[in-house]
Amino acid sequence: MSLAAYCLHFCLSLLPMQADREPVSTQDLLRDLASKDIQILQAARSQTLKLQPGPRVRLLIQGMQLENTKVAAWCALQLSWTELSNAEAPRFLELLWSQLTQPRTEADLEQFKSLLGTTEVGALLEKLPPSGNRDLPGKLLLTQLRFQLRPDHIPALCRIFLGEDLELANTALERICALLSCGDRYRDLIARTLLLRKAELDLRKARNAHGLGPTQSIVLPEKTDGYPPLLHACLVHFFDKEQVTLRGRPWKAQIDDWLWRWAREIRPGPSDRELLLKLLTCKQIPGENLALQGLGWVGKPVDRETIRSYGQSTPGGKLTAWASLVRLGDEKALQQLEERAASDVMALGFLLELAPKRARPLIEEVLREGSVSKVQEILNLPREDAALRLGITLRWDRDYAWLENLLRRGNIPILHRVALLVRVPAFRSQSLLFCLADAGLFRDLTAEETPALYQGDMVEFLALLETSSRRQARRFLEALAQHEEKSIRNYAVDMLLRLGAPGWEDRLIERVRWAQKANVDAQRILLGRTRTDKIRAWLTEIATSEETTSLSAMRGLGIACGLPAALTWLDEDDVLDEKDARHVLQALREDHAVEALLFWLQKSTALFPERPPAADLGLVKDPRITAFLVGLRNQRELGLYAWATGQLALQGHAEARAEQEAVLRIGRYRWIEEASAWSLLLDPDLSRLPDLVRKLENNGCAYASVTTMFEDLLGLDFENTGFYNTPQRMAVEWWKRSQGRLRYSHILDRYLIVAKSHRKSKKRDD
Repeated sequence: MSLAAYCLHFCLSLLPMQADREPVSTQDLLRDLASKDIQILQAARSQTLKLQPGPRVRLLIQGMQLENTKVAAWCALQLSWTELSNAEAPRFLELLWSQLTQPRTEADLEQFKSLLGTTEVGALLEKLPPSGNRDLPGKLLLTQLRFQLRPDHIPALCRIFLGEDLELANTALERICALLSCGDRYRDLIARTLLLRKAELDLRKARNAHGLGPTQSIVLPEKTDGYPPLLHACLVHFFDKEQVTLRGRPWKAQIDDWLWRWAREIRPGPSDRELLLKLLTCKQIPGENLALQGLGWVGKPVDRETIRSYGQSTPGGKLTAWASLVRLGDEKALQQLEERAASDVMALGFLLELAPKRARPLIEEVLREGSVSKVQEILNLPREDAALRLGITLRWDRDYAWLENLLRRGNIPILHRVALLVRVPAFRSQSLLFCLADAGLFRDLTAEETPALYQGDMVEFLALLETSSRRQARRFLEALAQHEEKSIRNYAVDMLLRLGAPGWEDRLIERVRWAQKANVDAQRILLGRTRTDKIRAWLTEIATSEETTSLSAMRGLGIACGLPAALTWLDEDDVLDEKDARHVLQALREDHAVEALLFWLQKSTALFPERPPAADLGLVKDPRITAFLVGLRNQRELGLYAWATGQLALQGHAEARAEQEAVLRIGRYRWIEEASAWSLLLDPDLSRLPDLVRKLENNGCAYASVTTMFEDLLGLDFENTGFYNTPQRMAVEWWKRSQGRLRYSHILDRYLIVAKSHRKSKKRDD
């Protein structure tokens, strides 16, 4: 047989095989998936799983909607939450739940909880399986649901806690305690629930790992003043050394902090005196400190020696004891507090609160001669965790006319005056800001003080100046760039890099040219903010003159050509080869920034198809980027549906915007957790902020991205929340202060509360 005839015979022999491999229609496959014939069913499942990713995912999503729950459940089990829309989520969750409760299930609990929303958890809490369930123990499920829980679920958790399933009750207690640091709602309900589980000492260890025994009735004290009866009973129960039920357990601290916040909001009354004296002996620091503070209000002269003696034995309690004695009229304690205030910032805080006239000379001395760090330590007292625990309630937003006088005309170092303006909310006025915005006041700065300039106070001062008058901020920095100290000149140029300074191209380029190796990439990117032909030409030269193409110079060039400064791209060395890099650079050189970005996005997606190609791509408002995002969103098999929806919503795409807002409303766990800060904020005008403030009341684990958004884009610091405050309450207070006064700063790359204007109307210049 000739070679040609053999080849023809071989090809003809393949024809039936090829015909067998032709895909059947979607309807035929779905019909076969519902077949009662085992062989047909297995063949249909095998063929479905062998489909290409795109057709396979589309078929499975379609199959998930079938009325045949057996077929629909199998289809759901083959899908990932990343491939589904918000509209498809309820059916997916319904099917997975039906499988999770089956023996020897193949369902993935991780997939279930990833898409489960906060508003959907309540129904599950009412039907938790018992702890003895081998396939899905209720304890395991409740632990996994911690990411979606919020204070709204506390009533259901309290019912579980009071139930007969002790293992489930322990887990419910842990979830309640975790929520105590998120908010202060349902105080009475939580207090009653905790007290109802109080039991006799001999039953604790035997019945419950947390020391909580069977339900008993509550006997509340009859009170008309001071602490409410429930708070009074809780303080006795949780701080009394004879009745502590959770000692040594990990959640004891959350209960302590919750009770502390509650007690700090209410001044004790005479009927609480006996309780406070008893708490002095509880051998627990929170209870002892609370007692020392409270006795300052309700103690009697006979209690002075008791307060003094316990203050000596309590860590940090000496200052708290002195403060209480001062409130009781003890002159000796006031003298001791004043002597200590000369060297102890905490004592100085107490003295300023209790005897302001005695404290002022000491503060003025620190402001004149102390270090910057010492001044910052004093100004931080209102939010310092250690100060709050000792009972210092100092607030700098009171009327301190004497302090403002020092800020305006006092003989104190300029950096101390900057710290006062930035850290004291009452001083954030344009009149004080412009008073300090005189480069001549900074002429005495030395090279040793340069590191302090890069710290938060000076940078925030410049940001306040920028958001009040960009022109004045630039004039100030240009004058500072003439300083006799080289390090201070460099600092001013660094800030001009962030601000953008046409006309200063030579100085800016020189600064970037000689930047330290660790900083050179960041400074090349910042250089793009000065969008002039000279900057574009220099960045183009740098991008082509090095042995390997400089991605940072190309990124800076993209910003110079109009791309948003917050956009992160060109951050992967292995995406572009040399030819591709030249193509991107040529597009940037011709001022076609979006074409260059699109080319890089397509290359990145081809190499890493299941990874978001660029952070906050939705900031680029261009129809070509919209089309690219729509394409990614439609390719469900990539697992980028949630990310692309968030970016399209950021662009203003109506359908995506509606879906993203629905997701935020429902609280879908992983969708929100993996969202970028800008795709949560959505509107640069901050119109969605009140909704996001409410999200902070949720369990922080699930809403880490919301917390990060507040920290990165709005500058809130939640470090000390939980003990004296909660993230949500702190954000609410911040929002009240900032109404109508939030502006975006390019120096800080975030929003900040601008300085108050005392004029009726003001034109802002850019």
